[in-house]
Amino acid sequence: MKVRRYYHDPNQLMIDLRKEKGLTQQELANRLSVSQTMVAEVEAGRKQFTEEKQAFTAFILGATAKELFPERIDRRRAHFKKKYQNN
Repeated sequence: MKVRRYYHDPNQLMIDLRKEKGLTQQELANRLSVSQTMVAEVEAGRKQFTEEKQAFTAFILGATAKELFPERIDRRRAHFKKKYQNN
């Protein structure tokens, strides 16, 4: 059973997992079909991948999308709460 580390900063988790897999930003970018700059921007928290790229990144790094991109889950939860709150 693998013990999952919990990070206050999910961007740092992404960086650490990428390095543990022995991947450079460029190698991860190649697998995701994005630029190295985009990977750097996501790791820095300045940009976000599409949901599809988030899921694929999580798969490549051996994590869950919720661990790497918790803001996506929180936005979706808020959307559904707002949508169904008045029904």
